[in-house]
Amino acid sequence: MSGRDFDLDSCFARVGHAGRREPTLEVLRAIGAAHTATIPFEDTDLFMRRGASVDASTLQRKMVQARWGLMF
Repeated sequence: MSGRDFDLDSCFARVGHAGRREPTLEVLRAIGAAHTATIPFEDTDLFMRRGASVDASTLQRKMVQARWGLMF
């Protein structure tokens, strides 16, 4: 999965962002605020020494489908 394949509709629905999508600082701040208010911090993979993958398909699965986030 490339960055272009990332399902933005599902991602924005997951965080409750129904606003604009233009690449502006205002929109980035709104999405960032929605993301941090909705997707919980999770770092057990790092403590279990499983590593953290940041490829698009893993992030899509963790944040949108599995409903938990990644922070490191």
